[in-house]
Amino acid sequence: MNAAHLILIASTVFFVIYARVCVVETNRGKRVFATYVRRAIDNGIDSMLAAIRRKCVYIVRYIITLSWYYSLHTFLRLTLQFIAGVYTMIEAVLHRNRDKARQIRRERRAAERSHLTVLAEHKVDTELTPHQKAKRKAKALAGK
Repeated sequence: MNAAHLILIASTVFFVIYARVCVVETNRGKRVFATYVRRAIDNGIDSMLAAIRRKCVYIVRYIITLSWYYSLHTFLRLTLQFIAGVYTMIEAVLHRNRDKARQIRRERRAAERSHLTVLAEHKVDTELTPHQKAKRKAKALAGK
């Protein structure tokens, strides 16, 4: 007999013993064999499952929620950067328009005639010749 046959026989014997213990325990409704050790193993498995459950709740409640908040924060930051960029472009356009308006206003003021300039030009245009001045002067002196 080789080792494979021995292992097969030992496994079969242990399986039959295990099956018989399970049947007896099922019929009695309580454990018969290694009660304390099996209870300790059950408690260890229960505590391990409870720890795994707590870790899963932690992952769902905190880590996934935190990741969602980080994603939302990133989206809002990008939106803010976009709005700031648009604001900067609009502000640059407004500054250019203001500068152009000031330049046009300066040019218009330089080109426009003031009322004093208009009066001076009118005076030059309507000025009497020296002959007309003398005639008026003589008429005014004679009439008064």
